[in-house]
Amino acid sequence: MSEPKLADLRVILLDPDPSKHHLEMIRSVLMLLDIVRIRDASDTMRLFERLKHFEADVLIAAVSPLEAVTLAEAVRRHPESPNPALPIVIVSTPMTPQQVSGLRDAGVTEMLVHPITVKALATRLESAVLHPRPFVKSERFVGPDRRRRAASPPGPERRRDRPGTSPGAPGTAKTGPA
Repeated sequence: MSEPKLADLRVILLDPDPSKHHLEMIRSVLMLLDIVRIRDASDTMRLFERLKHFEADVLIAAVSPLEAVTLAEAVRRHPESPNPALPIVIVSTPMTPQQVSGLRDAGVTEMLVHPITVKALATRLESAVLHPRPFVKSERFVGPDRRRRAASPPGPERRRDRPGTSPGAPGTAKTGPA
């Protein structure tokens, strides 16, 4: 079986702006990437309805950071959401570090700032869909793992040995003489 390609993706676009200029720009960039299976929606309810009949691989939303948080929370947590694990790529105006953190905490997969380029969108789609991070579902968070690197924390190991576990395993207590 061959490796999936960007051209194979099924994309749903969300743009609540009635002028749809962002939607058309993003659609043009997608077509330059040979992505042609594209549907669109203008609000969350229409998005959910479309997703019931169109098995999208990724959602690209041209919304403000505040709208993106609301959208991500709806896709991830709303009981009527057809696919809570759907990768979400937000295309927005420049954001503050606090807004980026808020989007990440709401479950947004990738972010892109205007103006977008073909290469930048391709990179975000590859990351979100072709090389996804593990999906996390807990009481406090639903979305892709917020950690991008599997690095150990800096500094020395500070965990203490735990009594009652097998000796020799990392983080375990040594019981009795060796």
